[in-house]
Amino acid sequence: MNSISPNKPRKDNEFKQSPIGKIPEDWEVVKLGDVFSVETGTTPSTKREEYWENGRINWLTPTDLSKLNGKIHISGSERKITEKALKDYNLTLLPKGSIIVSTRAPVGYVAVLDVDATFNQGCKGLIPKSSEINTKFYCYYLLAIKQRLEQLSGGSTFKELSKNALENLLIPLPPLPEQQKIAEILSTVDNAIQKVDEAIAKTERLKKGLMQELLTKGTILGFMFDTTVFGDILDNKINIEKFPKYDRYYVTHVQYDEILGTPNETVRKRVLEIFQKIPKKEIPTESFVVGLKYSRVGKAKLGGGVLLEAIREGNLKHTRDALIGETAIKNGLILVTNDKRLLNKVRDLGGQAITLGDFLKGKYREFKESEVGKIPREWEVLRLGDVAEIRSNKTINGIEKVAFIPMELIPNSGIYAKFEIRKREDVKSFTYCEKGDLLLAKITPSLENGKQGIVPDDALNGFALATTEVFPISCRNIDRLFLFYVLKFQKFRNKIIASMIGTTGRQRASKESLKNLQIPLPPLPEQRKIAEILSTVDNAIQKVDEAIAKTEGLKKGLMQELLTKGIGHKEFKDTEI
Repeated sequence: MNSISPNKPRKDNEFKQSPIGKIPEDWEVVKLGDVFSVETGTTPSTKREEYWENGRINWLTPTDLSKLNGKIHISGSERKITEKALKDYNLTLLPKGSIIVSTRAPVGYVAVLDVDATFNQGCKGLIPKSSEINTKFYCYYLLAIKQRLEQLSGGSTFKELSKNALENLLIPLPPLPEQQKIAEILSTVDNAIQKVDEAIAKTERLKKGLMQELLTKGTILGFMFDTTVFGDILDNKINIEKFPKYDRYYVTHVQYDEILGTPNETVRKRVLEIFQKIPKKEIPTESFVVGLKYSRVGKAKLGGGVLLEAIREGNLKHTRDALIGETAIKNGLILVTNDKRLLNKVRDLGGQAITLGDFLKGKYREFKESEVGKIPREWEVLRLGDVAEIRSNKTINGIEKVAFIPMELIPNSGIYAKFEIRKREDVKSFTYCEKGDLLLAKITPSLENGKQGIVPDDALNGFALATTEVFPISCRNIDRLFLFYVLKFQKFRNKIIASMIGTTGRQRASKESLKNLQIPLPPLPEQRKIAEILSTVDNAIQKVDEAIAKTEGLKKGLMQELLTKGIGHKEFKDTEI
């Protein structure tokens, strides 16, 4: 027998032609029935409780195999039978290490048993006849020739692979050491993919929890300190070392200017010392007020001043307070102040404001009951139709090629849809959409499966023609990505699903139900921050998904090579995972 070396390629004269194609010279071709005992199964009567109640014997079906998601080992079944059922129906109990193959509805699921098990009539069991057979190798081989198994299946209504066809299937028989090495290599790839899959699944679970938290409780963008706070810290001898450990404390030049204007030099120095000790970032005020004692060039924006005037109420003495309050509101910051007039005014205008006492106690937000459940006090609840529109269809003429988005290119997970270029004349029916529109599936089961995506910016001519089974949503007074995650959130998606109408299997959500969907609406800066957090998680998941997809592709090529040419023809290298 030739030695096996991954670094020593087989030469052309070490291969031979065979009934299954070109294979290594030292491989044989045999019928599957020569090396495996092919066993059939059945279903004990479901009307007899003694066959099922308290059963402990695994009874496998194609449904069990369909849930493996790329794994090649199976360790249990959804339903179990009793010893009496096994005996009365003379069922074969496959020993651990045997192969189970689905041979009906559908054909081609394959796994190696990690436990003893029997099975129903939709499967066949393969028990190796000798110790020279590595069942992992043949599990991979059968998975690689799934299309061939389907071709061998007969039947008009249901395709079924017969015992006879399976027994007479020609398969390669490499030397056992080579079977083992090939199985080991492919298992290593599978294990790597599985670990990453598990990490993604864990991240998806964490993201669901994160969505629940962010879309019902919001997030803190930071704190803006009013000037009075620094004096209160001094007066009450508050230890600033006990401040919550945030890196999101903000001030404007106004607070510093007010401290410098303190008439008592001793107080000014002590307050300034406190001001300088607190880690903070200075941001520009949102409006510029003429006058050296109010705004400084380079430290103020040329804002419209509407909020400023609403806080100032025509009283120039409140100008500095108004600059601080307006800046806190527009940046989505929680204003910390003991000035009751300023606190109430900021709250009345939809901003967030708390006292220094509440800040030190960790009471950052107040919540209220609403039509969509408990939400932060300053959030609104609006109809989706109040902040976005469902785009009307549009006639497209005079264009030779267009970007087309079929349902399969709208993701279940991920953010952006993809498109393909088609001739305009080939697209007979469509939904018109433009770059940046949010596409939401409206038909079952696509809606239930979470299909939605944003039309990418590189769509040809700035627009696309999508499947007719989506709603194209154009955002007006809401952040696009924030609305994307609101519609992803199961709580709100379920309301759309519950409104679906039509016959079973062809149910659709109505345009009116979507427009009337009540959704929470935080201030715009908070919407953007929530969307940024969730999209960061999604982008990380997508990068890993892409690496897995690439590795899956490499694995298919590797299986083709190893299962037909053997070990000694190829070197191996690490992949992204």
